Amino acid sequence: MLAELLRVVAEKRAELLSRIRSVGIPASEVRRLWVSYEPSASPASVCGVDGSMNLREFKSFAIFAISAEAVTFSPAGIREARLCDVDVVYPHYRPVERVRLYMLTMEALAALRACDGADVVLLDGSLISNVVRHTPRGLASALALAGGELRGVVEAEEFNARELAERAVRRGCSEDDVVCLEYARYLTLLGRLVKRCAGRLVAVAKTSQSTIYFGGPKPDMAVFEKLTRGPGFSRPMHRRLSDSLGRLRGPDRSAVLSAVGDFDLTIFHFRLAEGGPVLKAEAVGRWSEGEVMAFLDSLARYSVMGYPYPLRRAHADSDVRERDMECVLRVLGLYAEETGREQHAALAAAPRGVGGWAG
Repeated sequence: MLAELLRVVAEKRAELLSRIRSVGIPASEVRRLWVSYEPSASPASVCGVDGSMNLREFKSFAIFAISAEAVTFSPAGIREARLCDVDVVYPHYRPVERVRLYMLTMEALAALRACDGADVVLLDGSLISNVVRHTPRGLASALALAGGELRGVVEAEEFNARELAERAVRRGCSEDDVVCLEYARYLTLLGRLVKRCAGRLVAVAKTSQSTIYFGGPKPDMAVFEKLTRGPGFSRPMHRRLSDSLGRLRGPDRSAVLSAVGDFDLTIFHFRLAEGGPVLKAEAVGRWSEGEVMAFLDSLARYSVMGYPYPLRRAHADSDVRERDMECVLRVLGLYAEETGREQHAALAAAPRGVGGWAG
């Protein structure tokens, strides 16, 4: 197969490289939307929030480890808020999707614990993507089924995924209902964070497929990165969260907006240093260009190679590495458990024609 693939690459090499290198947007259009600005370091305190997850799936269960950190840098020093948990996914249903949601929930909790002492709170990733990507169907009906009995668990500012799932199952909720309730819990905490950090909360993404500036065919971030060099930012664009919920209709849409609230977002791309990466920002509120400049000034003191160091530090501190998960499994003595992939590994290692495998 490798020989065939290389033959195709050789035949299409020029065409492929042309598609990769072409931007398809006039440089004049990019210059019209880019504001050159050299940030000046301000004495602001900046909090970076990030989380990590690791998951091992076995035939009869899945075990996860998650962590999150909010680290605040200020002229007075460094403060940290750390959370972590290890547990078994219950019920055993859609584990990868749910553990990712647990991680986002823990990030929101860490941010809530640290945000009062920061002038700027940075979340890793995209607020819009986090809300839209994880929206399950049947959210409104699940919330109605749960009633007031689970409301306190959903709204508590503590990590309680196990308690929420167990109480929901005892109440007769289906597995899909459990997923909906866990999502509602994340939305509730995110909405609380948005209100508590109004004007200070910004999601920063290293990659983005958004095309709201140029309409494609390349992502806006790639266009700005290729056709600009110096520090600055794109002229801000304003959206409501509800503008991004187009695929949601009826009661589920109303349930999302009821849980998290409908709020303004200011979207822009920025670069902190000459030749550094272009990043995408989603700031809560309607920011002017002057407010974007003040934001860049806040980050300038803590910029390392054009990236906000508080986010880099939170990522490094919260990272649940493979060797960390190996230690967890070793302590629990789970190496004898079957994952269901043993047969595939045995077939891959066997010589052709052995054990009935002819290739």
